[in-house]
Amino acid sequence: MKNGPVVARESGPFNFAEASRNIQVRRVLHTVDEVTFELYGVNAPFLNALRRILIAEVPSMAIEYVTINENSTVMNDEFLAHRLGLVPVLADPRLYQFRKEHDVPSSQNTIRFRLRFPSVNKLLRQGRSRTGEDLGAPTAHCPSIPVYSDNIFWEPFSATTNAGTFAPVALNMDQSHSAEEINTCGEAVLKDRRMQEDASSPNAARVQPGILLTKVLPGQRLDIAMEAVKGLGQDHAKWSPVATAYYRMTPKVRLKGEVNGPAAKALRESCPMRVFELEETSGVLKVAHESRCTLCGECTRRLQEKIIGEDDSHRKESGSEDLFEEPNCQTVYESHHVKVCNETKRFMFTIESVGQYRADVLFGEALMILREKCVYLLESLQGDSESTTTRE
Repeated sequence: MKNGPVVARESGPFNFAEASRNIQVRRVLHTVDEVTFELYGVNAPFLNALRRILIAEVPSMAIEYVTINENSTVMNDEFLAHRLGLVPVLADPRLYQFRKEHDVPSSQNTIRFRLRFPSVNKLLRQGRSRTGEDLGAPTAHCPSIPVYSDNIFWEPFSATTNAGTFAPVALNMDQSHSAEEINTCGEAVLKDRRMQEDASSPNAARVQPGILLTKVLPGQRLDIAMEAVKGLGQDHAKWSPVATAYYRMTPKVRLKGEVNGPAAKALRESCPMRVFELEETSGVLKVAHESRCTLCGECTRRLQEKIIGEDDSHRKESGSEDLFEEPNCQTVYESHHVKVCNETKRFMFTIESVGQYRADVLFGEALMILREKCVYLLESLQGDSESTTTRE
């Protein structure tokens, strides 16, 4: 039976200098989108505060306003708008301001995107007959066409465009047009081409590629304008910058003496995470991958050994005195051969980024927000103390 949760209790006043000396960080995994590191000298409430800040209080950009100009697909406008809102926007939120309800959209608080499928250039290449017949009409032999988030392009604000409205596309897709008519009516081709060129620049805002949005048949079209704004995950999950953020205590697996023969093989096979391995020459069991342990307890149950808390007298009578007591360890399972415990001061912390930030930057952002909260609380307490003293 597992013990209860570990509750951190500090004895005496908090000493910052001593606590900072005891904190150690070791990097385990480090990629652009995921980071895992080991922390020693911290407690669970501190890490849980960071986890909650990562999920709900680190700002990010997400699509909030969707204007559907044309949607001839089978997917409803509401469903399509909901899917677009969940597409991650790969833009640095620190470069933008929060947009309030009555603020005018601008390049400082809004990112504009456009989804046209097929694109204007593609429609012109396909062409239409002189009678107006759509050459892209669906047939029984033509499959549906997937529309991915790769078709969403950044639409930058221009000096000639009103900051509060989208620039109109002066090309009627339901009519055939000559090249002269297109140039006269509204530069739709140039605008579509300019959007693609802008999206290829290194400073362009992008969305996560490869996400399936919907499927269309030949002849069906999409023309959607979108506005992404800065927000917090506590308002909606689409603004959460992490796919997941979690921590766990570092497990410790110890063998009580030398284990070999059938017992060693049984213990090795009992672990689904392959924590144990056998020495090639001697066949003695060893702990090879301690960090993989998930505290399932199979290594104690397979040989019908006892679980900690059921019968402590059996271990003492068998002469297996606990020679493996370590500080800051909480025993979870124990048998004649194996002892599994948690380190209460050592944790593995994992952050998986959605893409707006690098995973390691996310941890720094969470620390800054936590620091601001602590400073605000301290100043509030000091202000209350001064006001109380003044009244007295």
